[in-house]
Amino acid sequence: MRKFILLLIVAIVFFSCGNSTQKSNSQSDNDAPTTTTFYLVRHAEKDLTVKNDPVLTPQGEERAKKLATYFKNIDAVYSTPYIRTQETAKPTALANNLDIQTYQPNKLFNKALLKKHKGQQVLIVGHSNTIPQLVNKIMGDKTLEDIPDEVYNRIYKVEFVDGKATSKMTILD
Repeated sequence: MRKFILLLIVAIVFFSCGNSTQKSNSQSDNDAPTTTTFYLVRHAEKDLTVKNDPVLTPQGEERAKKLATYFKNIDAVYSTPYIRTQETAKPTALANNLDIQTYQPNKLFNKALLKKHKGQQVLIVGHSNTIPQLVNKIMGDKTLEDIPDEVYNRIYKVEFVDGKATSKMTILD
């Protein structure tokens, strides 16, 4: 009888250790680095004949459609309240079944936004001066200058992996 009880105790301890190991492995899977990605773009080409709140030109409308193709798996879309930025963001929002969230550039990026979109991909549409400022704010430096007036093809990608940010710029023609 003693041998049976001893064998039973050894078996219980053995199987308990196996379950602990499984839990540890699944916990480490959950501890994998989380990547949060922000894509920042300037609005597409605008009608220069309109002074206040211009619409996009036909070329700008084409660029907005091209952005929608590029951003197939976006989780959130942000745009300033102006027509040109809203029109640039709209095809991407529609393609991803999302509403456009309106923002004020000086109030957009903070820790709450990063937490809200943890593990997601977010598109932010802004202006020649606000997009570089946002990238600089996110990165904690002042390396980017305003985008030249005639340039509409830059995509700034800022990735956070476990709280550390990296950035790069891509040209989309």
